[in-house]
Amino acid sequence: MIEEKANVLMERKEIKVEILHPSAASPKRDEVRKELTTKLGIPKERFVIEWLRAVYGAPRSRGLIYVYDTEKALKKTTRFHIRVRNGLAEKKAAKPAAGAAAPAPAEPAPAAEKKAPKSEAKKEAEAPAPAKGAPAADKKKE
Repeated sequence: MIEEKANVLMERKEIKVEILHPSAASPKRDEVRKELTTKLGIPKERFVIEWLRAVYGAPRSRGLIYVYDTEKALKKTTRFHIRVRNGLAEKKAAKPAAGAAAPAPAEPAPAAEKKAPKSEAKKEAEAPAPAKGAPAADKKKE
């Protein structure tokens, strides 16, 4: 342990650690949690490894560990993704995005039906307006 301080407002102890691992790779969170459980005598459900980073070029890692007074305090203040990383919560199932492609229909779509020809009145209503400044074709001459 490098440093230990009490945080009364958050109901926890904050411990900065340095872990030496000269003959092995960086330790996994679960391995560190098991070791801390035996050394500190605290149940796994009451502490969280906030972060754990390897020191570049050296066989050691540094990290920050929060040891909570109660499980209730842990759940109240620790972010959800940190609890998932530490195995204290289960990841929620992902919901499909709103813009995601819909699943393919089970039956093929029916063939397109032939459309009836448009009547002259509908064609005239849908005709584009004449360009600005162009003479109107249906105006009467005076």
